[in-house]
Amino acid sequence: MRASFWDAMHEGFEDEVFDPVGSDVRGVFRKALRAHAGAARLVCDYGCGTGRQLPLLARRFERVVGLDFAPKLLDVARERARRWPHVEVRRADLRRPIRRLRSVELGVCVNAWIMPDHDDRARMLQN
Repeated sequence: MRASFWDAMHEGFEDEVFDPVGSDVRGVFRKALRAHAGAARLVCDYGCGTGRQLPLLARRFERVVGLDFAPKLLDVARERARRWPHVEVRRADLRRPIRRLRSVELGVCVNAWIMPDHDDRARMLQN
């Protein structure tokens, strides 16, 4: 798992990587978020990529943190999230402990779990 691989995809990311929000024709993802919106104030999008989910999360939660480790993808995510002051986008390697992130009440993670290396997925889950 290398940030350079994902950064090389940044221009075609929107077309080439699964979009859980855009592909949710039955609204399952949105319904699940609505169910948690009242109880959870802090939501974290683990492996946010270009931040496609951040606008939806920003409209439903008090504080949103998007994490990814690819700088070019994060640039797109920051641009996408800049209109919401309660959305923070940070660089983080999910295989390592994430500093200064406490009290996450809801975690959203879709594409980060498709990493081919079992050890990488296990470390991500542990952290």
